[in-house]
Amino acid sequence: MRGRTVQGVVLIAGCALGTLSYADKARPGPGAAAQTASVEQCRSCHPDARKTHPEKYLVNHPPDRFSCAACHHGDAKATRRGSAHGQIRAEIKPFIGLDDPEEVTRPFLAFDAAQSACFKCHREARDLPGAPLLAQGARLFRSRLCFGCHVAADLEEERKPGPDLTNIGLKTDRDWIVRWLKNPRVWLANATMPNFLLSDPEAFAIADYLLSLREEKGPAVAWEPFLSNPQDQLSDEESMNADRAFDRGKAIWGQARCSACHNVAGVVGAFEAGPDLNRVAGKVNRDWLYGWLKDPRRYYSAGLMPQFRLSDEDIKTLVYYLTTDEHFNEELQAAERIEQSAKRQAASFPTLRSLQNGKQLVTYYGCAGCHTIKNHEKDLKIGPALTDLGVKPLKHFNFGNLEFDREAWIKKKLTDPRFFQTRYRNLRMPDPGLSVSEATALRTLLLSLTDDRVPSDLMVAKEPALQSAGEFSRLLGELKCTTCHSIRGVGGRFAPDLSWEGSKLNRAWFEKFVKSPDIIRPLLQQMPRLYISDPSWEGMPALGLSDPEVQTLADYVFRELVTDKIPRGFAEGPAAAESQVDVGRSIYERKGCFACHQIGMEGGAVGPELTAVGDRLQPGYIFALLKRPQTFDRHMVMPNYGLSDADATALTRFLMTLKAQEGEAP
Repeated sequence: MRGRTVQGVVLIAGCALGTLSYADKARPGPGAAAQTASVEQCRSCHPDARKTHPEKYLVNHPPDRFSCAACHHGDAKATRRGSAHGQIRAEIKPFIGLDDPEEVTRPFLAFDAAQSACFKCHREARDLPGAPLLAQGARLFRSRLCFGCHVAADLEEERKPGPDLTNIGLKTDRDWIVRWLKNPRVWLANATMPNFLLSDPEAFAIADYLLSLREEKGPAVAWEPFLSNPQDQLSDEESMNADRAFDRGKAIWGQARCSACHNVAGVVGAFEAGPDLNRVAGKVNRDWLYGWLKDPRRYYSAGLMPQFRLSDEDIKTLVYYLTTDEHFNEELQAAERIEQSAKRQAASFPTLRSLQNGKQLVTYYGCAGCHTIKNHEKDLKIGPALTDLGVKPLKHFNFGNLEFDREAWIKKKLTDPRFFQTRYRNLRMPDPGLSVSEATALRTLLLSLTDDRVPSDLMVAKEPALQSAGEFSRLLGELKCTTCHSIRGVGGRFAPDLSWEGSKLNRAWFEKFVKSPDIIRPLLQQMPRLYISDPSWEGMPALGLSDPEVQTLADYVFRELVTDKIPRGFAEGPAAAESQVDVGRSIYERKGCFACHQIGMEGGAVGPELTAVGDRLQPGYIFALLKRPQTFDRHMVMPNYGLSDADATALTRFLMTLKAQEGEAP
């Protein structure tokens, strides 16, 4: 295409800009254009980006402002296809101690691989629409605890993801620790801890060392004889008491919604925030389990489990149920039991030498990157920084027999981390247990880690951080609301986002709900019961909050968690005419809303129950939701019917008439 005259796009640091006034705002990283502006030649062959890009990408990324190289890299100045779509090489400053400049290669990114470039501007990548591979990779980086060993900008977390191991001896024994260290996923299918491929002597040495750190006594629990003695030694009366305790513990398990977070007997939890409990009876000491259920934060302040407000007797019955029911006492396979027994017999008692080896191994494998461990507070992360992995000079990679390609190297490293080990090079990266598709997603994220800099006005601003203090902060930490709910980008995505709850709910309804929750989404998320009063009741029970605590929550929600996106004063003015309500009712029926929503005893159970929605939601929120359902949650399955303002208003008026009858709870 040489000689063809086209209109070029000014390219500065990978961003197409209308003027040169942005030149001082961007510092090109390796592989970007030179610091002086240049003209992009991509449109010589690709004159109309709309033919090759979905419209949703171009709405917020107009081609007259964003260059092709911003997302696809390659050589935007080249006039030949081979050069433009090949590896672009650029010099960067030499490292300290080296005289020659390094040469960096940046591959041309096509199709799904181009998602890695989104991270330049979108630093909150875990839920980025239009870049599913990058979003999945960001989630995997955190869920597989990569940040425990590696430094990576905007992907690290302040809290340590693993529990404090200083007093692990209070929780379990040497045999279990060894089995866990050898391969966590043999014991727990959804374990987040990777497999460090330890040898038997290494596993025993680490277990012995961790047990030697114990510095406090466990809780002294007074167990009733019928809860502690073997079944065959109980009298008839004690057997009856044990049966009642078992039934009570089972009822508490169900009403506390424990199965929402924990896998048991092959049934996968809806949320899977907690560990698999199939073998919990053979893992934990029951006195430790009692103390954990009474106050989880005492053992692991950064954990996700809320503090259930159970009585001491209720905790005992729940522990009894968890340690006696067959669902929580799954046996290891016979061959595995024999193998483990032989290894236990062959292992000697810990010696001073083995304890020293264990301490060295804890440091060598970087255990303190994820766990708080006595005497290891100053241990450093063991993995290399990943900040510039996407542009790191290829000569710094050990390819072995692998093809000379960055993407291939990263994927092989993720699926077979010891592949590059030699007799002279001992590697310690654990096996994260990734599938091929997961490795592809994580590779996409890792390719996005470059030292590119873009103008600050092109960076997508992060959501305002959640600011909490005082009594509200205490309640938030105790109830662990952000385990399931997200608030201003902080927390989980299992339950509804609470970022704008103050503009969504009526305060009177909110106060009644948090004090005595009820079922809103019959087939979806259910809020756990943190206080059990009557285990025979199957509805959503109270959280055990005092009136001052309820007021503290309500004051914060309706003062801080609000937005201007929801119109205020929508319900002001004359009451809706009956004809307008009838129009709204006909729209509700015509659009088939009853297929997902229930009013009274009629309708579906997929969406929220609407019998008393007029008591629960503010009319402004209902109107905004009907107009654009995905405004507040892009994953919402509710369809956008394109309602006019008049139809949305009529439907809102109808829904606002749905209120609890006098004497009923809203």
